This record gives sequence, structure tokens and C-alpha cells, in this order.
Amino acid sequence: MTAPKRPLLAKTEPLTSNLNPYTNRENFQAQATSTCASSQPKPVHATPLNQGLGDIINQTAFKNNTQSESKTSLKNPAIDCIAIPTTESEQADLSLLFACWYLLHQGEQIAKKLIITLPGRENSKIADEICALLCVYKIKKMFAQADIYFLEIPECEDIYIRDPKGWNGKVPRLGLKSGPNIQFFETLRLARDSKYTFLNETDVLPLQCCWLTELADSLKEDHDWVLGAKYSGKSKLAPDIEDHINGAAVYNSGSKEFQDFCLQHWEPGLEQMCKDLPDTAYDIWVSRIKHSSSICSHHWQNMSHESQQSFTEAASRFAITDTIANLSLPTDIIPIKTLKKEGTSLVHGRHYATQSLANAIDHAFVKGGVELSQLQMSVLLSKTLRNRIHYAGTRLVLRGTQSSMHERHE
Repeated sequence: MTAPKRPLLAKTEPLTSNLNPYTNRENFQAQATSTCASSQPKPVHATPLNQGLGDIINQTAFKNNTQSESKTSLKNPAIDCIAIPTTESEQADLSLLFACWYLLHQGEQIAKKLIITLPGRENSKIADEICALLCVYKIKKMFAQADIYFLEIPECEDIYIRDPKGWNGKVPRLGLKSGPNIQFFETLRLARDSKYTFLNETDVLPLQCCWLTELADSLKEDHDWVLGAKYSGKSKLAPDIEDHINGAAVYNSGSKEFQDFCLQHWEPGLEQMCKDLPDTAYDIWVSRIKHSSSICSHHWQNMSHESQQSFTEAASRFAITDTIANLSLPTDIIPIKTLKKEGTSLVHGRHYATQSLANAIDHAFVKGGVELSQLQMSVLLSKTLRNRIHYAGTRLVLRGTQSSMHERHE
């Protein structure tokens, strides 16, 4: 696979500067430089915003965008990077995630670095849409650096097939979930300059503003390689995957030992298993290797002694946290109030979209200051919740719940 291109956004200065890169794109491009090591991809730039969302931003640009600086002190220096592996079809989910961040954090810096990866070829339209969302929800105040990468995974490998029974084509090297499998390993490699990285899938939504602090508090720094959550819903999973830690987790991306394990054992081991179990995902491999079924034990027995030792050592550094509620199946419905009382700070489940947004809005109004502007609402309506949400005047109505958007009299 060809190396991914350089990031579309890469700044050596914080994104909290007075420069608005989206309404002054030429100036932004002139100042953009690579902060990556020479062996890592170098930055490229998308074409200027000139239609659709870009017009909205250029016409109604944030007039007061530069009047306040974000807080620069990080509460969670260990987890210094958030990586979002996404696809072109997930822009609505990305918009909602950013909206929740905006409402919960209100300009406070979350982490040093944000990495967004997409599997396909460079697409200036998609890049501009993401850049626009970064601007609309003021994400540039929350990170010192934000990079967008197109990984250029070949089309024949960029696939995600849930049911192998319905697949008659050639199975790629990393199985029928080859697209996200490759994206996972490439994203971790891009984050190797960060100590710990939280892999924030677009359907993993924050419920409390302290979510990253809670994750960091659960982390045994310099010991844990992976910190994540098992499935906590009501459905019964297959025995060989019921104990797996979901891929939306914290990874010790800055550890050479961990990166070596990924390169020398995890990825090659996954490739071998996909020959017999082509539906294996990267986060399932660890669980299946440990399972006693005949086909899984076969893979364990065929591993070299060195690989077995490396796996045993690695498995002892995979930790569980209850900070994330992994409720990824649509039938998994637990009220957010209940989850928060139980100490949950993040919920994994696309069906929690409306509840999570309502929760974030309620938090913002309790804090007493932030509201969604008409521009932000128009983006949210058009890109995120579609027919599940409608906006009228100063009231936001969600199916099954209501959140009052307090009237502002200036």
C-alpha cells in the first residue's frame, strides 16, 4: 500500500491564533508546515472553500472568532492525542461529535493533537467539508494541532463486509473488514509521536465534560498498552468474541514496544487468522487467539514461541475501563442519566445520537452561556440528525426529549 499523503492541516503554531484558516485559506496554506518526522507523511492542502458550506462560512464568518483564546493548560497530558478514523459516509456523525465537544468543552483545550483519517484518495470536497466543521464548531480552539489524512487504501482492500456468507469475491490480505483493519494500524502509526492516543470512532459520544480526565485516571501510565471497554449490552455475543475490548480505546501509540508489537505480531497475526476467519476485525484478533475453539487454538499453536511470549506479555497490558459504555447494538438502550450515575463518561452507540446531543445542550445551559448559533444549527440540521430533529425559533425539539434553548435578549 502506498504511504498516505501529508496531512491537510498541519500547523506548528496553535490553532488558537488569530488566523482564520477557512476564510483566509491562502494565508493559512502559506503558513502551514509539517510537524511530522521525515519518515511520516508530509502535508498537502485542499482546494479553497468555494461552494456549499464554504459559502456559508465566508458569508457569515465568525466575526468574534478571534476575541477569546482557548485555555492552554492540559488536564490530561498523558492522553495527548485524539484520533478519529472515519469515512466519507460518516460526515453526519462527525458533525454531531463536534457539536457535542463544542457544547461540553466551550473552547477549553482537550488535547494537543487531533488526527482525522479517511481510507480513500485525497478528496478536496470532503476535506473542505471537514475543515468547515472544524471551523463551525470551533474545534481549532480545542487542539494545538489538527491533521487530516487520506490513507489511499486501494479500493480492492477498502471493504467492510459483515457477513462472509454473502461474499463471493477475493478476500483481501486483512480479511473482509480490511478497510477498517488497515485504517486502524495506519492511524496508530501516524500517532506515534504522541504518548497515548484515544481512538474516537464517530459513534463514541461524550456524556460529560470530564470524559478524557476519567479515561486518563483509569490508565496505568507506562504500563497499559490498550485501555478500552468490553461489550456491556444485553445481547449474547459469540464465545470467541465476547471478551474482546472494542477498538474505540486508548493506545500507547508513543511506545516503541507497542508499535513493534503491532508491526511484528498484531498485524501479521491478524493476516494469518483472516485466512481461516475472514470476518476477523483487528480488535477481535486478541480475543480469538485466547479462545479455546479448535480453529483459534490452531493459530496459537502455529505461532512461534517468540510470538506466543510477545502475545502473553501484550495481553497483560490490555486493560478494561467502565468509563466507556460499549452499547453498540440498536437494542442496547440505557437512559443517559442512568449511565452518568454509574460513572460512564462516553457511550459507544450511534443510536445515542439524539440523547447525547440533548445531554450536551443541557450541560451548556447549566453552565450558563453557550448556545448554538443559527449557522451551527443549520449545519447540524443539514448534516447530522436530518428528520430526527427540527429547529424552530429558540427551541430544539428531539424525538422523545426536549431541550430548551434559552431565549437571549441582547
